[in-house]
Amino acid sequence: MKPFPRLFSLHTLATLLTLTLLSSACVSTKDAPGSHSPESEIQHASNLSDLFERARRSESPQREQYLLSAVNKLRMDGELKEAQKLLSSLFFGALPLPLKASYIIEYSELALLNNHPELALNALTSNQFSLYDYFDQLSPDTQIQLSEIKAYAYEAAGNFLASARERIYFNSLLQPSAQQQNETILWQNLNQLSIQTLYTLALNAPTNEFRGWLELAHLNKNHQHNIDQQYQALNQWLTRWHNHASAKNLPKNLELLSKYTDLRPKKIALFLPLKGKLSRPALAIQDGILAAHYNVLQTSTDIPQITLYDTSQTVDMHHLYQQAVAEGAELIIGPLEKQHVNSILKLPKTEIPI
Repeated sequence: MKPFPRLFSLHTLATLLTLTLLSSACVSTKDAPGSHSPESEIQHASNLSDLFERARRSESPQREQYLLSAVNKLRMDGELKEAQKLLSSLFFGALPLPLKASYIIEYSELALLNNHPELALNALTSNQFSLYDYFDQLSPDTQIQLSEIKAYAYEAAGNFLASARERIYFNSLLQPSAQQQNETILWQNLNQLSIQTLYTLALNAPTNEFRGWLELAHLNKNHQHNIDQQYQALNQWLTRWHNHASAKNLPKNLELLSKYTDLRPKKIALFLPLKGKLSRPALAIQDGILAAHYNVLQTSTDIPQITLYDTSQTVDMHHLYQQAVAEGAELIIGPLEKQHVNSILKLPKTEIPI
């Protein structure tokens, strides 16, 4: 464990807590309630000693607000045991609603950092703190923060479906930049589910938003071995769900797939040596490409034409490149020979990828 933050030992912390929690007898040293804004003073508190001193001079609930800020600082500094001790010293039942939420946030974050997602979920979903009794009375930002912690807790517990459902719940409330990050994690969660699970869930989804996500994840996993079918399924999904949140911000792999016809070459040129010491690896490459070519031919007629160019003879690579381009090649695979590779690298800016 890291050493306790500067100026504090465990004994000092205990002393400060005692002074803070029993300081009601020192009325003359306290600030009058409401005389200062805790929020503004917290921003100016440079360290824990400042927060504890301000807490000592304050009445409830300002005092607890300073102490919760100290818990937050300890947690952020990695002092998890000290943060937990300080949090446990506060009486949850006496806190006003905003501070109840702060307490639950700190409690849940500490549970996650200590690899106890079940404790975080218990705090966020059970009667332990009765969060749902007053959840709707909290500010939108606080609701989002609590929901996001819950999503992380579900994910840490291995419940990817519940995590995804929670992220869908608050996704529309986020700012665009945060929404993009949330959708990335949501997409990762959904792709942890099996194809059959995604299909079954989509049939019984409680909302259209959820169903759209489930169908998108299903098509992504169901057609991974046939890019043509996956492309067609994506286009059908986009037609059906054009107003869906993810239609405007497709996952990266599907965004690339949506441009499939623009990126897919119609003609491919193979620059391979048919004779000499490199003929065997060249033949293996040729066989692999042709096998994939004929495999795709079984399910699609929209496949590229492949033309083989022999590079085993003495050949001017610039001339061969120009010939392939003139014959319609949109992608060149090869060559293998070192001297030919060097010649290709010396070519002026090429028109097509090699």
